[in-house]
Amino acid sequence: MRSWHHTYNLPVVITHCSNNYGPYQFPEKLIPLIILNALERKPLPIYAKGENIRDWLYVDDHAKAMWRVVTRGQVGETYNIGGNTERTNLEVVTTACDILDKLRPNLEGKSRDLIEFVSDRPGHDLRYAIDSTRIQQELGREPEESLTSGLQKTVKWYVDNDWWWATIRNANDADQRLDTIPANKNKIDWTADKNDQGLIYRNRMLPVLEELSRRFHRLWLFSELSSLAINKQKTRSARFLTTERNAWSHKEKMPTSDSKASLCSLVLGDPPQR
Repeated sequence: MRSWHHTYNLPVVITHCSNNYGPYQFPEKLIPLIILNALERKPLPIYAKGENIRDWLYVDDHAKAMWRVVTRGQVGETYNIGGNTERTNLEVVTTACDILDKLRPNLEGKSRDLIEFVSDRPGHDLRYAIDSTRIQQELGREPEESLTSGLQKTVKWYVDNDWWWATIRNANDADQRLDTIPANKNKIDWTADKNDQGLIYRNRMLPVLEELSRRFHRLWLFSELSSLAINKQKTRSARFLTTERNAWSHKEKMPTSDSKASLCSLVLGDPPQR
């Protein structure tokens, strides 16, 4: 993207983020895996001694930060988006366990008691971190959720929405980490009987898929507009190099920052009203 911006003046902004978490995250990932295994009283696997450090970013904070970058960021620049919540994996797991025990007490014992340390992955990075100073200082954007408040929302969502994750776990053995699951596991049977959980899951997901379809259509339209503009510029460059050297200038540019707002509105829609 950066090269297209410098070469053709394509109006882009780039973001990098830290570890995301929140609703609708695939059940194999650490936080949903811990929540769902604890609900089912299964072991809570943690690599090595749980000392690996990550910065955790609640998904809504990430979305709001990206919107701020799209609408107020400087074209061609890069912004880091972080949650300002560096924690060890063990701290994250124990916090999630404590929140779950308050929401859904279990007479069989505390969720913490299910923690099980497993062999570490080869080359597993000890720490991921991100410096989000720029987006805070230049765009005034900071995360609204602390790790505790974000985990409270996340745990409650998974407790209340078993319709979404139950079929996925049954189909993919998502109570394990992906690197321990055989590759030939059965997939969801979408052609099953009307009472089958796969069909129920599909029907409940249709509104979500329709919304995704609308958004992908916007992205496709944005891509088509960008391609038209780029091809127009490339055609001009070719003419400049062949028969119309004096008629065209290689300094002619694609749509600049003036067109950014309209393009963003086309792709993302109008900003939410407060």
